[in-house]
Amino acid sequence: MALTLLKGLQMVFFFVFGILVSLDVHLHQAYGNHLSVVGSGLSFMAFLGSINMVVGMKGSNQHNKFLLFVHLLFDAFLFFVQVLLGWTLFTATIPEFSQELREDCINFIPLKFDFTEDCLPYLQSKRTSGFELVWRSQFYER
Repeated sequence: MALTLLKGLQMVFFFVFGILVSLDVHLHQAYGNHLSVVGSGLSFMAFLGSINMVVGMKGSNQHNKFLLFVHLLFDAFLFFVQVLLGWTLFTATIPEFSQELREDCINFIPLKFDFTEDCLPYLQSKRTSGFELVWRSQFYER
């Protein structure tokens, strides 16, 4: 029963976090629209996980080995999908360029790096454009 309570809290967290990721416009602008699919997937996995908890409780109360086995298989599937969704979120936030390059390229005249070879790819990257879009929508276009 304690495990069911913890899994219930986990499913509530996944559901709320999935909705927040799906609806955050600034997150989509910065990292891409594919994150809305990840957020929807997390919310859907929370819903399926809640249904799976009912199957597990029923199998536990009735000492039904088949229901417990189905619960185990479905839990393993949900865990695998949740890890994939989490990995997708994690890889979307890994910086593409080093901190030193980013700091130097935002100066008026880069000191350490060549502008055309190093800074231009950074300034023209999708992520930099996405964060510029977030910055504009947050501060300039109000």
